[in-house]
Amino acid sequence: MKQGRSRRMLAALAASAALISVSQAASRQQTSTDLSGPWRFQSGTFDGDCKMSGGVSLRPSGKAGQYACDLIVETHCRNPDDGLYEYWRVKQTCTATQTGASVRITGKIGRVEDARWFDEPIDAENRTTYVPDNFELTLDRGGDEMNGQMVDRVRRVSARMWRESELVS
Repeated sequence: MKQGRSRRMLAALAASAALISVSQAASRQQTSTDLSGPWRFQSGTFDGDCKMSGGVSLRPSGKAGQYACDLIVETHCRNPDDGLYEYWRVKQTCTATQTGASVRITGKIGRVEDARWFDEPIDAENRTTYVPDNFELTLDRGGDEMNGQMVDRVRRVSARMWRESELVS
Protein backbone atom coordinates (compact mmCIF):
# COMPACT_ATOMS: atom_id res chain seq x y z
CA MET A 1 0.00 0.00 0.00
CA LYS A 2 2.82 2.40 0.92
CA GLN A 3 4.61 1.60 -2.32
CA GLY A 4 1.46 2.37 -4.40
CA ARG A 5 0.98 5.70 -2.66
CA SER A 6 4.65 6.61 -3.24
CA ARG A 7 4.35 5.77 -6.94
CA ARG A 8 1.21 7.92 -7.27
CA MET A 9 2.95 10.78 -5.47
CA LEU A 10 6.01 10.50 -7.73
CA ALA A 11 3.76 10.38 -10.80
CA ALA A 12 1.89 13.48 -9.59
CA LEU A 13 5.18 15.31 -8.96
CA ALA A 14 6.47 14.34 -12.41
CA ALA A 15 3.24 15.56 -14.02
CA SER A 16 3.46 18.85 -12.09
CA ALA A 17 7.07 19.33 -13.15
CA ALA A 18 6.12 18.68 -16.78
CA LEU A 19 3.28 21.24 -16.61
CA ILE A 20 5.57 23.84 -15.06
CA SER A 21 8.17 23.20 -17.77
CA VAL A 22 5.57 23.60 -20.55
CA SER A 23 4.22 26.76 -18.91
CA GLN A 24 7.71 28.26 -18.61
CA ALA A 25 8.48 27.42 -22.24
CA ALA A 26 5.25 29.12 -23.37
CA SER A 27 6.11 32.15 -21.25
CA ARG A 28 9.61 32.33 -22.75
CA GLN A 29 8.13 32.05 -26.24
CA GLN A 30 5.75 34.93 -25.52
CA THR A 31 8.51 37.20 -24.23
CA SER A 32 10.82 36.35 -27.11
CA THR A 33 8.39 37.54 -29.79
CA ASP A 34 10.26 40.10 -31.87
CA LEU A 35 8.06 43.16 -32.34
CA SER A 36 10.37 44.73 -34.94
CA GLY A 37 8.85 46.01 -38.13
CA PRO A 38 5.85 47.98 -39.34
CA TRP A 39 2.51 47.89 -37.52
CA ARG A 40 -0.85 49.58 -38.21
CA PHE A 41 -3.34 50.71 -35.56
CA GLN A 42 -6.91 51.91 -35.15
CA SER A 43 -8.56 53.40 -32.08
CA GLY A 44 -12.13 53.10 -30.99
CA THR A 45 -14.44 56.10 -31.27
CA PHE A 46 -14.03 58.95 -28.77
CA ASP A 47 -15.45 62.44 -28.25
CA GLY A 48 -18.60 61.39 -30.08
CA ASP A 49 -17.24 60.88 -33.58
CA CYS A 50 -13.41 60.90 -33.56
CA LYS A 51 -11.06 58.03 -34.45
CA MET A 52 -7.30 57.71 -34.64
CA SER A 53 -5.35 55.51 -37.00
CA GLY A 54 -1.83 55.25 -38.29
CA GLY A 55 1.34 53.28 -38.20
CA VAL A 56 4.29 52.56 -35.99
CA SER A 57 7.69 51.20 -36.95
CA LEU A 58 9.49 49.32 -34.16
CA ARG A 59 13.21 48.54 -34.04
CA PRO A 60 15.28 46.93 -31.27
CA SER A 61 17.11 49.41 -29.06
CA GLY A 62 19.78 47.05 -27.73
CA LYS A 63 18.12 45.96 -24.48
CA ALA A 64 15.90 42.89 -24.38
CA GLY A 65 12.25 43.87 -24.64
CA GLN A 66 13.07 47.51 -25.50
CA TYR A 67 12.34 49.16 -28.83
CA ALA A 68 12.77 52.59 -30.39
CA CYS A 69 9.98 53.62 -32.72
CA ASP A 70 8.42 56.17 -35.00
CA LEU A 71 4.69 56.80 -34.89
CA ILE A 72 2.40 58.56 -37.35
CA VAL A 73 -1.07 59.33 -36.03
CA GLU A 74 -4.02 60.66 -38.01
CA THR A 75 -7.09 61.86 -36.14
CA HIS A 76 -10.36 62.20 -38.01
CA CYS A 77 -13.42 63.77 -36.44
CA ARG A 78 -16.50 63.69 -38.62
CA ASN A 79 -19.84 65.35 -38.37
CA PRO A 80 -22.60 63.60 -40.33
CA ASP A 81 -24.01 66.98 -41.40
CA ASP A 82 -20.79 68.65 -42.60
CA GLY A 83 -18.41 65.75 -43.30
CA LEU A 84 -14.85 66.04 -42.02
CA TYR A 85 -14.50 68.89 -39.55
CA GLU A 86 -11.25 68.20 -37.73
CA TYR A 87 -8.09 66.48 -38.93
CA TRP A 88 -4.61 66.04 -37.40
CA ARG A 89 -1.53 64.29 -38.77
CA VAL A 90 1.26 64.07 -36.20
CA LYS A 91 4.70 62.45 -36.37
CA GLN A 92 6.07 61.20 -33.07
CA THR A 93 9.10 59.33 -31.82
CA CYS A 94 8.40 56.65 -29.27
CA THR A 95 9.76 53.91 -27.06
CA ALA A 96 8.17 50.50 -26.58
CA THR A 97 8.68 48.16 -23.67
CA GLN A 98 7.63 44.51 -23.81
CA THR A 99 7.19 42.54 -20.60
CA GLY A 100 5.77 39.13 -21.39
CA ALA A 101 2.61 39.74 -23.39
CA SER A 102 2.31 43.35 -22.18
CA VAL A 103 3.53 46.12 -24.47
CA ARG A 104 3.66 49.79 -23.52
CA ILE A 105 4.37 52.42 -26.16
CA THR A 106 5.15 55.99 -25.08
CA GLY A 107 5.05 58.74 -27.69
CA LYS A 108 6.79 62.11 -27.89
CA ILE A 109 5.58 64.69 -30.41
CA GLY A 110 8.06 65.41 -33.15
CA ARG A 111 6.02 67.50 -35.57
CA VAL A 112 2.39 68.32 -36.33
CA GLU A 113 2.40 67.88 -40.12
CA ASP A 114 -1.17 68.97 -40.71
CA ALA A 115 -4.03 70.26 -38.57
CA ARG A 116 -7.35 71.51 -39.97
CA TRP A 117 -10.66 72.68 -38.63
CA PHE A 118 -13.46 72.81 -41.25
CA ASP A 119 -10.72 72.53 -43.90
CA GLU A 120 -8.97 75.65 -42.58
CA PRO A 121 -5.43 75.25 -41.18
CA ILE A 122 -5.13 75.39 -37.41
CA ASP A 123 -2.59 78.09 -36.44
CA ALA A 124 0.78 77.23 -34.89
CA GLU A 125 -0.26 78.30 -31.38
CA ASN A 126 -3.28 75.97 -31.31
CA ARG A 127 -1.25 73.07 -32.75
CA THR A 128 0.53 72.88 -29.38
CA THR A 129 -2.68 71.55 -27.78
CA TYR A 130 -2.04 68.08 -29.26
CA VAL A 131 -0.85 65.63 -26.57
CA PRO A 132 1.47 62.63 -27.18
CA ASP A 133 -0.15 59.26 -27.80
CA ASN A 134 0.63 56.23 -25.65
CA PHE A 135 -0.55 52.64 -25.83
CA GLU A 136 -1.08 49.91 -23.23
CA LEU A 137 -1.48 46.68 -25.18
CA THR A 138 -1.50 42.90 -24.85
CA LEU A 139 0.22 40.83 -27.53
CA ASP A 140 -1.76 37.85 -28.87
CA ARG A 141 -0.27 34.34 -28.90
CA GLY A 142 0.58 34.49 -32.59
CA GLY A 143 2.56 37.71 -32.10
CA ASP A 144 0.78 39.48 -34.96
CA GLU A 145 -1.82 41.56 -33.11
CA MET A 146 -2.03 43.65 -29.96
CA ASN A 147 -5.19 44.90 -28.26
CA GLY A 148 -5.70 47.32 -25.42
CA GLN A 149 -5.96 51.05 -25.05
CA MET A 150 -4.60 54.27 -26.48
CA VAL A 151 -3.92 56.49 -23.49
CA ASP A 152 -3.14 60.17 -23.06
CA ARG A 153 -3.65 62.65 -20.24
CA VAL A 154 -7.20 63.31 -21.48
CA ARG A 155 -8.66 59.89 -22.36
CA ARG A 156 -8.44 56.10 -22.58
CA VAL A 157 -9.72 54.66 -25.85
CA SER A 158 -9.77 51.08 -27.09
CA ALA A 159 -7.02 50.35 -29.62
CA ARG A 160 -5.99 47.52 -31.90
CA MET A 161 -2.55 47.19 -33.49
CA TRP A 162 -1.61 44.59 -36.10
CA ARG A 163 1.46 43.76 -38.15
CA GLU A 164 1.47 45.47 -41.51
CA SER A 165 1.55 42.80 -44.17
CA GLU A 166 4.08 42.99 -46.91
CA LEU A 167 2.59 42.16 -50.28
CA VAL A 168 4.34 39.47 -52.27
CA SER A 169 4.07 39.51 -56.06
